[in-house]
Order: sequence, then C-alpha cells, then structure tokens
Amino acid sequence: LSQWRHLFERVDYADDIWLDIFDIYGVEVFLSNVDIISGIKLQASVLYNYEVRAALERSDLSEKTIIVNISGLEISAAQDVVLYFEKKFNKVVVQFGFQSYPTKVEDTGLCKIPVLKGAFPYSELCIADHADAETDFAKNIPIYGAIIGCDYIEKHACLDRKKAKYDGFSALTFEELASVCEGIKEAFSAMGSRFVSEAEKEYLAKSIQVPVLKHDIKAGGLVGEQDVIYRRTSQKGLNAEEIQQLQKRGRVIANPISKHSALAEKDFRKANV
Repeated sequence: LSQWRHLFERVDYADDIWLDIFDIYGVEVFLSNVDIISGIKLQASVLYNYEVRAALERSDLSEKTIIVNISGLEISAAQDVVLYFEKKFNKVVVQFGFQSYPTKVEDTGLCKIPVLKGAFPYSELCIADHADAETDFAKNIPIYGAIIGCDYIEKHACLDRKKAKYDGFSALTFEELASVCEGIKEAFSAMGSRFVSEAEKEYLAKSIQVPVLKHDIKAGGLVGEQDVIYRRTSQKGLNAEEIQQLQKRGRVIANPISKHSALAEKDFRKANV
C-alpha cells in the first residue's frame, strides 16, 4: 500500500486520480488514499460483488464520485444499481461501453444515450469504447458521444500501440488524443449557440429574392403580383408583404419607376383621396 501512496503523491499534481476497482485489494488501496483520489469506477461485472460493496460501505464516501458501468443491464436493473450508489456517493456517473476486443461498430451503443438521459435525468453520462485504434471510427466515437449528450469520455491512451502491454489494440497515442479533443471542440462549435446565427441572417439578407418591377409603373399606381418578378439583386428593396402592408395603409407609387427596379418605402406616398 505504501508503494501506491508514493505513486499517487507523484502524480497528484497533474490531475484527478481515479481507480478502477475489481476486488477487496482495490478497495483497500482506495480507502488508504481516499484523501487524494477523486473517485472510483466499477465495471458491470463488479456491480454485484457484495464483498466490494460491503468494504466500501465501511467508509464515508459522501464527497466522492463513482462511475458505474451498466453495460449488459436492462434499464430497471441499472436504475436499482444507480439508486444504491447514489445513497453512498456524492455523484454517480452512468457509463456504457464494454470491453469487447475490438468492439464492433454496431455494438458501440450510441442509441443508449437518449435512453439513459431519460432514465437518469440527474446523472452525468460517460461513454467508453474499445474499437480498433487503427480505424477512423475509433477516433470518431468520442466526438459522436460528446455531441449526442455524454458528459465524459473514457479512452485508453498509450505512447506506442506496438509496445503497449495492455489494451494497445484500442489505445490512442497522445497525438491522436489531441486530434480527438480538437474534433470535439470543432463539433461543439459547429452545433452553435443560436438557432439562427448572425452570419446566417446576413447571408439571407444578401441572397433573398426580392420583387422587382416587370415594367414601368406610373405615379399614383399600385403594385400587384402581376407587376413584379422575384430576383436576387444588389438593390435594397421591400419584400412582397411589406409592399402589401404599405398599400393597405393607403400608399401609392410617389413617382414613376422604371422596370427592373426594386421598391423602397420612399417610393410610396399617401394617396390623394
């Protein structure tokens, strides 16, 4: 246990420390260093290990976070598990994704995200995958998961896949991870923050077709659908609805206007009655 403490103290400055627990020894390591460990993860295969549960119950973990992998469980069973750990931990992160080597594309389970968000509206979600790291799909899964609704991404990392002793087939190099992170940033940027962006409004304003005159119009005349055609033009002009509203308020053409001209509000005057 002292060796674990020494290791944790050396890396504590870098970022949060998390433990993937499988047995009582893992619990002992966790509880012996609980002051510097942010949280733990339990695989689906460990959720019903009551020896592990009992060991965790002997300590106050109300300020810690647990990641619970519910792969293979139906929603009702997953809800029971999450409810149990919610009573013990400050926060439960619901994770899906299992260690198939490598995970097939069709087994990734992205369809679970909206279902899990509905079943666990107050929990955060995490996606884990073990796709073949040599494929583009392995680099895209975290991006897909993030934009669909996951709050956390679990991805194995290595310095060199050929030399990696564990999980090298699914681990990304640091350079590849940096590319994935950039892809996630771009994806969220592409989602935008407004339904209609300012650039979109500007484009429509510049490109929208406006009514232009099919023929000359005399002063005092009215403009109907038979008098106009619709074109993209650099001219600033009223749209059809705006022209109709002006005429409903008793406005007529103020001065003669030649064909191919767009109409502006200044081209109308109050009719002489």
